[in-house]
Amino acid sequence: MKMDIDERLRGDVIESYQKLEAYFKLMEEKTPNPT
Repeated sequence: MKMDIDERLRGDVIESYQKLEAYFKLMEEKTPNPT
């Protein structure tokens, strides 16, 4: 039972991380880097 929960949690973390990555990429494209 615990492993099932851990696996689901890990999947959620990876999924939200990928969403964050895509979001940051989008923001970078919208605002050009001054440096």
